[in-house]
Amino acid sequence: MVIQTIKIKYGEYRLNQERKQLVRKRQSLQFNNSKDIALVFEATDEDELDLIKDFIKDLRDLKKNVKSVGYFNLKQVPPLQYSKLEYDFISQKELNWWQQPSDDFIKTFIREEFDILINLSIKNHFPLKYIASTSHAKFKIGILNDSNINDYDLLLDISKDSTIKNLLKQVKHYLNYINKPKNESSI
Repeated sequence: MVIQTIKIKYGEYRLNQERKQLVRKRQSLQFNNSKDIALVFEATDEDELDLIKDFIKDLRDLKKNVKSVGYFNLKQVPPLQYSKLEYDFISQKELNWWQQPSDDFIKTFIREEFDILINLSIKNHFPLKYIASTSHAKFKIGILNDSNINDYDLLLDISKDSTIKNLLKQVKHYLNYINKPKNESSI
């Protein structure tokens, strides 16, 4: 456990260095005009994963291009029935020594200028924090905690009900609320 703590502390140090160098084109959120949406989430809990898959389907039904990265807090990604075109997953196996994802597809994901990135992780998993913090997305949404106030453009306070169901409800509410014409369909 001590080794793990040291790895994360060093990972935090490296993340802070990368944050200082990050240049991204911030834009205000216009969900109705947004085409490319990125999601990062913990995939370990099957029930939570099902809720996130439903959310992704809802976004795709609205003609949004959705790319997602799920993190299994396990040694490796378990055998799943999923399409690589729809979901990408990482596990502890894909992390480098300082707990940062090291796969090439993650580096590409981070560099892509998505219109919106949504971090659906309720727990503070460092690999997801790293992806969301260093992403070049134009608008980022995440939950409020003390260590991330500068990483996001919209922070959601779910401290009274810290469940994925509540987080998805809040995300849908704000995406539907911000810059949406009155006659447009909602999520």
